[in-house]
Amino acid sequence: MIRLFQGDNKGGLADYDKALQYDPLDVYSWNNRAQAKVGLGDKKDAIADFRKALELRPDHGSAREGMQRLVAREGAGRLRRIIRRAEENPDRSTLRAGRGRPNFRARHTPRSGRTVVGLECRG
Repeated sequence: MIRLFQGDNKGGLADYDKALQYDPLDVYSWNNRAQAKVGLGDKKDAIADFRKALELRPDHGSAREGMQRLVAREGAGRLRRIIRRAEENPDRSTLRAGRGRPNFRARHTPRSGRTVVGLECRG
């Protein structure tokens, strides 16, 4: 299990997969496996593992912070894509991206050369 902390994400993932076979209720293994998946670029499965850790122990700080960092990075990437699309398609008045997540809206004004971005959070 030390392989993850030595920077070997692939080896760490294998270690925590094996640990979870023996004890599927181990919060630390779920959290550390999520960290290994983040290091390998597997964001979707990392979020699932963070969620499982938080389901087992809602006050687990490391899992909560890891999830928040990952979601914030994902949101920033989506926002950059939306801004780029708005600048490439100025004839469309508004572009949106949502699907159950915070909804970003971007509108590009060709005359001023500015892109206006808004964020809607629906609960």
